[in-house]
Formats: sequence, C-alpha cells, structure tokens
Amino acid sequence: MDNVSFGILVGQKRRADTVEAVGVALAERLGQANQQRQADAQAITALEEENEVLRARVVDLELKLALKESTAVASQAVVDAFKEYHPESPLLVQVGTLKNGSPLRRSTGIWINAFDEAARKRNVTNPEVYRVG
Repeated sequence: MDNVSFGILVGQKRRADTVEAVGVALAERLGQANQQRQADAQAITALEEENEVLRARVVDLELKLALKESTAVASQAVVDAFKEYHPESPLLVQVGTLKNGSPLRRSTGIWINAFDEAARKRNVTNPEVYRVG
C-alpha cells in the first residue's frame, strides 16, 4: 500500500471515529434530554396536583369567609334592632369618644374588649389595627 492510500485510510478511520464519537455524544445528550423531560413532566404533574389542592382550599376558605360575613351581617341586624327597640338601654350609654369622633358606647367597649381578646388568643398582635369601624 502506498503512502497516499494509507493516508486516505487513516483519514477515513479518523472521520469514522469522529462520526462515531459525535453519535455517542448525541445519544448521551438525547438520553439526558429525555431524563430531563421526564423529570419536568413529573414536576409539572406534582405542581398540577398541588394546584388542585390549593384550589380546593381556596373554595373552602371562600365558603368559610362567606359564612363569617353572613354571621356578622346577621349579628349587626340584631344589634340594630336592639338599638331601635331599646334606646334607653344601659348598653347604649355613651362612655367616651372614639378616635374618629364617634360616640363610644358601653356596648362598643364590650365589643372591642371581646374582639381584642379573641384575636390575641389566635396570636394576632395589635388587634386594634384589624377592627372594623
């Protein structure tokens, strides 16, 4: 075999080795990409499941909030009726003035104390910040 033929064979061998190496590298990357795709799919499935749990929790909390708001409205209706039918009640006597200038009635003081106590029992600091009215 002459040098030219030998050189051609060596070149072909190098190209074949290079093609094989590229093929191996591509196969490895494809395998890694497939593993990543599977991991991503599992992560998406886990997030979708968590999202469903959170959606159910939101629905539950919205219902609880609606019921609490309904209870507050109903309680206020009773208070308003009490004020209308018993305007001379000692609970309606003004005992001071609130920061906003509204009269502080004995019943309001009872409400404030009960609200603050209940809030503190539930680890709410500064419940006065959350009082309505």
